[in-house]
Amino acid sequence: MKKLAKIRVVVSQAMLLFLITTLSCSTLNPKDIETDKVVKIYIQELIDGSNGTVTWEDINQNVFIKIEKFEENTKAVGRCHYQPIFIKKITLNKDWWNNRYVTQHERFQVIAHELGHCFLNRPHTQPTDKEDVSSPSAYLENQAFKNGLITKIPDLPDGCEGSIMHPYTLSDYCIVTHYTYYMDELFGRIKFYTPTKKEPQWILKHY
Repeated sequence: MKKLAKIRVVVSQAMLLFLITTLSCSTLNPKDIETDKVVKIYIQELIDGSNGTVTWEDINQNVFIKIEKFEENTKAVGRCHYQPIFIKKITLNKDWWNNRYVTQHERFQVIAHELGHCFLNRPHTQPTDKEDVSSPSAYLENQAFKNGLITKIPDLPDGCEGSIMHPYTLSDYCIVTHYTYYMDELFGRIKFYTPTKKEPQWILKHY
């Protein structure tokens, strides 16, 4: 009986330690899950582009965005992370964000792209180049493309990428010229590009 009691005590202590560790990981300071202020104007642009599909409440309950230092020599400019709590985190490469040659349109599209992953659960729409596959998720996604489990979205007639979920950043020309189409495609309002009348040139309203 004494031996059994000791085992129970050890198990109880182990469970207590597990709970403390889990709760410690899951309990964050509210400031830790608050989106950086400089990012919010771009999120507002995306909310406008969603035409009511997304609200600030939706964003705040599901994801937050931080600008952080990435490892040296990485090509990544943004990442979607799954947290030990019920909210996802997007990180933006601090060196890239602060680069004076990065345009406001590039910042917008990277935020929209990462929210596509983290908030809308969208995969990429084209495989990542082999030399840039640096994570298990990218490798698995490329295998899914190879086996036809993810449908590729072809480029537009003028050579612009077919989706803001393309694995590489779009040019300013493409995002400005096809903004309406990219927002419609991102939020699932259309599946394929159909050229109609000339699309209006997009202008950042909140910057």
